[in-house]
Amino acid sequence: MTAELLVKIGDGAGYSDGDVLCAFNRREVLRVWAETICHPRKAPRSGNGLIQANSVCRDWFDATHQYCFRRIGATELMRVETSGPRQRETVPALRSIIRRRKQNNNCVMFGEDGSEFWYGGRKDFSLATIQQVWIDIRNKTPRHESQPRHAFWPMGRLDIRSHLALRVDDMTDEEADDAMRPQRQLDENGDLMWILKQEGLASIELPGTTKPDERRWEPLYAAKRKHSVKWRDMLPDINATEAEVMDPNLAIGEEHADEELPMRYQSKTQPDQPKARVERKRRVTTRGS
Repeated sequence: MTAELLVKIGDGAGYSDGDVLCAFNRREVLRVWAETICHPRKAPRSGNGLIQANSVCRDWFDATHQYCFRRIGATELMRVETSGPRQRETVPALRSIIRRRKQNNNCVMFGEDGSEFWYGGRKDFSLATIQQVWIDIRNKTPRHESQPRHAFWPMGRLDIRSHLALRVDDMTDEEADDAMRPQRQLDENGDLMWILKQEGLASIELPGTTKPDERRWEPLYAAKRKHSVKWRDMLPDINATEAEVMDPNLAIGEEHADEELPMRYQSKTQPDQPKARVERKRRVTTRGS
């Protein structure tokens, strides 16, 4: 199994060339694909606008959310915990709350009028939970976690233009988190540095293994990332030249975004833009086009 690293190309925005911007292990890749496939916007709905109870969307919420709230009367609901007791609650404004939520065309509620249910509480994205969701996905859709595109993070066109995705050996969640941590500033003795920012006054910097006192000390960082990759050594693996990787108009890699779900395209300078607007503003080319 493999993981993916998104690597900064060239210095800029406070990052250095080769900095690891994001790290996606196999569990996280499976999670984001499962969440995309089970997204409420893709779920079948009844004539009342509620998501059908037999949909794979419900399977996602059943597996990942702590509570299921079931309406059992005009002002009463039952809170059912995944692994715990049921609790009956009275909510005087329940009818109006549900009515307001159902006015949203994309409301995340299931069932039928008068017996609606929805989910809340903590979320569980452990590997065991995600694997269970994929069993439900296989049983109800043509999708399967072994399909080639599900092996990689769902990258859009601007993603593969703005960042370089490198495939590496799989890693734990802790290793992925560590790959994205900033580099702490150390003093001459190797102690961590802390900074206290004071409005209208000069900042104070002090060393210490923990915060110097109860005031609002913040960690002092030497760089935005502690880990970097010598991506030029990996050019044969991605079948590209250094000039191609450095070209901002050239997309390196493959798009793996889910064409069945409208995606928001990202860029480092203006994130979360509609695809049509992005394509009007700047033409993005791929090798050979």
